[in-house]
Amino acid sequence: MSEIPAAHQRVLDAAARKGVTLEIVTFPESTHTASDAAAALGVELAQIVKSLVFVAPGEGDDLIPFVVLASGANRVDIGRLAAIVGESGMRRASAREANE
Repeated sequence: MSEIPAAHQRVLDAAARKGVTLEIVTFPESTHTASDAAAALGVELAQIVKSLVFVAPGEGDDLIPFVVLASGANRVDIGRLAAIVGESGMRRASAREANE
């Protein structure tokens, strides 16, 4: 059996602390996008949940992050999201910002 990546172990440990047992499945092909994930699993795009990170200006140079879970088949209306959460200037996070 191969060693579990540290990031996977952190997720498993966090779930276990809440009494949840998870199984992490990895795929040899890319699952970077919702379309890739749907193809790898052999399911419809709408059956995939994608996580998207948006940011809004905070104090000084700080950014306020927002994580949105959406059906793989749907797009997020940033203007509507900003209105719902009461933050103007919202935009999609860069890869670096999402990683941070």
